[in-house]
Amino acid sequence: MASYERASSQALGIVEILHHISSYLENDDLINAIQVCKNWHTSLRSRLFCNIVVSYIPKDDSDTATVPSFKNVQANSHKIRSLAIIHRPPFKKFVEYLKLRDLSNLERFAWVRSEGGCHIARDHWRRFLDFLRANGSTLKEINIEYHNPAEIVQLWKVLVQHCTSLQHLRIKRVPVRENDLPWFWLACRKLVSLEMDVIDLVWPNLPGLVRSFNAEAKRLQEILDLEEPKVISGSLKRKASEDLDDASENKTEYLLPYMKRLLFYGDTHRGEVIELMKECPRLESFNACLDGRFFQALALESAWPNLHSISLVSGFLDEDMARLIMLLNPHIDPRDYRQLVANKSKRLLKTLWVPGTMFGRDCLNVLIFHRHTETLVHLNIKGSTLRGYSIITILKSCPRLKSLVAPVLHAAYISEDRDRPWVCLGLERLIMGIEFSPNGCAPTVSRRESKLPTVEEMEQDCLNQLCRLHRLKVLIMGGYANGYRPFMSLSLKLDHGLRQLYGLRELEVVSSIGSSVEEQDVEWMAEHWRRLRRVKYNYCHINLPRDRTKWWAKWYVRSLARNQDIWLYQKRFEFL
Repeated sequence: MASYERASSQALGIVEILHHISSYLENDDLINAIQVCKNWHTSLRSRLFCNIVVSYIPKDDSDTATVPSFKNVQANSHKIRSLAIIHRPPFKKFVEYLKLRDLSNLERFAWVRSEGGCHIARDHWRRFLDFLRANGSTLKEINIEYHNPAEIVQLWKVLVQHCTSLQHLRIKRVPVRENDLPWFWLACRKLVSLEMDVIDLVWPNLPGLVRSFNAEAKRLQEILDLEEPKVISGSLKRKASEDLDDASENKTEYLLPYMKRLLFYGDTHRGEVIELMKECPRLESFNACLDGRFFQALALESAWPNLHSISLVSGFLDEDMARLIMLLNPHIDPRDYRQLVANKSKRLLKTLWVPGTMFGRDCLNVLIFHRHTETLVHLNIKGSTLRGYSIITILKSCPRLKSLVAPVLHAAYISEDRDRPWVCLGLERLIMGIEFSPNGCAPTVSRRESKLPTVEEMEQDCLNQLCRLHRLKVLIMGGYANGYRPFMSLSLKLDHGLRQLYGLRELEVVSSIGSSVEEQDVEWMAEHWRRLRRVKYNYCHINLPRDRTKWWAKWYVRSLARNQDIWLYQKRFEFL
């Protein structure tokens, strides 16, 4: 793609785009392509400088730049809302963007690494801190993957003194030393979301730290008065002083009173994480890798009454996970449960993201008994031991489900319950293998019949269930059963009932690894599913004409002319 300088006058290089495809197009299609590029340029021009990503600086004029020049960015600095700098050689040219000032609308800033280590030179680090001092008053989200070991404490001081509106902080490979803990906790005190590496944090005695927080806040107040930078205005200093006053008053009962989301990277087998979670009374979402034994002696209902999202990547057995779910919100009266659901209370379990845990029959029974299935919105049980009827039970008992990632399900189970439709009609993402192999994990004996239904009958039953999911955006089927065994998946072809899915007009991604596709099938999808941008099938089963490039370019431009929006050239079809 051409540079941002050329984007303002040449519509993001439409000449180059048309040059590559003009030899495959007829006159009418070429006119449509030109009209698409003009509409794209008109829609994109007003948002050109809202989000800036600095990832590559050309070494000379012969290289094609993929980032705007510093002069253009500086001239439009008042439009920038998001700035991301992906640090890579040559470093000196990237430092120019840290000289930007007067970013009055900047809300998100990222300073991440592309290659090499996570350390940065001292002079670059100081420019970065000066950038935060000058533009930190409006920042709401910061993402940092770089640090200078000698001056890391200055980062926490800058966040306390200047980034007074900060709500989301993501730090990766940024160590928190023991001497820096008071400033670190002060920087995190107003946060709503925190993401970090667990190994980079020195875990102190948290109850003792909370008790001594009043005296520490007074000492930091004195340091703030003595080390007041000249660039701080009177209003910013008063704001920073008010924040420290809040820390020294009665609000020090909890270390992180406003924290709603905690995300820890890396293996976490420490009880200190649980102690830290106790200091977050408003915690709503938690993501970590924890061992189940830490939850056994913990009264979750008294620590986090608002917890509604749990993401645990590994370390839990079925019985441990069931015990954890059992402790969530047991104080809710079943008679008031429907009223809580109607009021969309945050005290109800909405997200359960446990792809690496042994989610089994015990967990499912607890979910049903405590009626969490009535409130679940996002469920990921990719590593589950559930099979067959248990997965069907989830599809028939979670009416508010929007996202489901489940293991492989044999189509014979769907055929046996063909008279009981799925209740998750608002489902938007369905990632689940549907197997049709005769030697797969099918039920031994059918409930109604003496033998398994035929493949044609199972396909028809699956299509009858899928055609009711009108809000579906992502449909991914097929893959490998048990991690290694390929299987035959649902075939979305015209001669196999594809027209029955005409109502799925919100579809954007379709994947059915293990089945075949032909040209007329993809053309039908593109014609009736207007938002479709990606189709994935098994490459060895594709039956396309030899001159596939010409057909692809012609059909591709026609679809672009029909869907004129800002992300036109991201609509592509991948044949894998």
